[in-house]
Order: sequence, then C-alpha cells, then structure tokens
Amino acid sequence: MPHGTDLRQACLNDLEAIGVLEHTIFAGQQPYGSVALRQLFAHHGSEWVVAVDGGVVGYVLVLAKEGKATLFTFAVAESYRERGLGRRLLLFALDKCVAANVEVVTLTVRPANEHARKLFKKVGFEKVDSDEEYFGSNGSRDIMERTLDPADVFYHSADGSRDDEPIRDGVAPAGATDQPEPMTGFRRNQSLARAGR
Repeated sequence: MPHGTDLRQACLNDLEAIGVLEHTIFAGQQPYGSVALRQLFAHHGSEWVVAVDGGVVGYVLVLAKEGKATLFTFAVAESYRERGLGRRLLLFALDKCVAANVEVVTLTVRPANEHARKLFKKVGFEKVDSDEEYFGSNGSRDIMERTLDPADVFYHSADGSRDDEPIRDGVAPAGATDQPEPMTGFRRNQSLARAGR
C-alpha cells in the first residue's frame, strides 16, 4: 500500500481528477464524461469513495438498494496498481455494504480484463453469468457476485496484506494493526442499469 494513501468520501472538487482517471483508464471503453460524473455525484456522492495521495489515485462507487448492490465503477491509477490499493478500496466498499444490510454485491467486468477479474476473485467475487451484448456489440461482460454475511467486517491493513480475511465477533486476524474509520452517509439508492467496466 502506498504510504500516505487515505480513503475518504468523495467531494465535488474530486470530480475533475476522477474524470481524468476515468478517461485515462477506460479510454476506448466508453468512459463517463463530465456531465455523467456530475450527475452521478449529485445523486450518489455519499457512496463514492476516493483514494487520495496528494490527489485522487483511485475510486469506487457502489450503489445499494433493498439488500442488493452494484459495483458501478472502480479504478486505480496505473502507477498505484499491484500495491494493495485496489483491494483496500473494494474491501472498504464491502464494509459499507455490510453496514447498509446488503446481502449481494454484483459487478460486471470485461472478460479480457484478467487483472481486474483476479482482484475481484481475491475479495470473494465469483462469476455467475456472462452477457455477450451487455453494452451492445463488442460489449461482452462477465457478471460476478459476492454474497455478504452481516457478521463480515473486512480488515484493511496499511500495507494491503491480510485484508481479505473477515473479522468475526470483533476478533481481528493475527497481525491486524489498524482499521479505517467507518464512513457515514451510505444510503440505499436506486441502482442504475449500467454497471462497471
């Protein structure tokens, strides 16, 4: 985990940096434009979590409603990959889902995006289906799900290690040293039809 990288709720001033990441990471894959990002923030800003290290270096947005959630968008700057930041963002989002009584989290991912698929599997997502025309022709997606237990609380270490092992009954895994403060404001909202990439 990069030293000095913090997770926090996104704010309006983060949208420009989120847009830059969105267009850099998802170039050629229908990245969200500034208007779409602004509308998402207006309706779901409290669910948006950003990773900050001098500037926004990653983000995750999970939308929840009636016990179900969709991982809507997720990205980590290329220079911050392979350091545990993506896993930390995902597990932080799963913690928020547990707090909101979510039972199942769903996401979509391009079948060719092996790096993301491996990361999602590491945090407990399993492929449940595929849709060859999710975004029309050349828009196939694998659909993955993760079932949550109300007793799950995911550990987030500063170095990204052992953070996929849940804490049960208030007992942390061996070697656990710190855990981020829970965020407030995660509310159940209408899930949008377009899931992540």
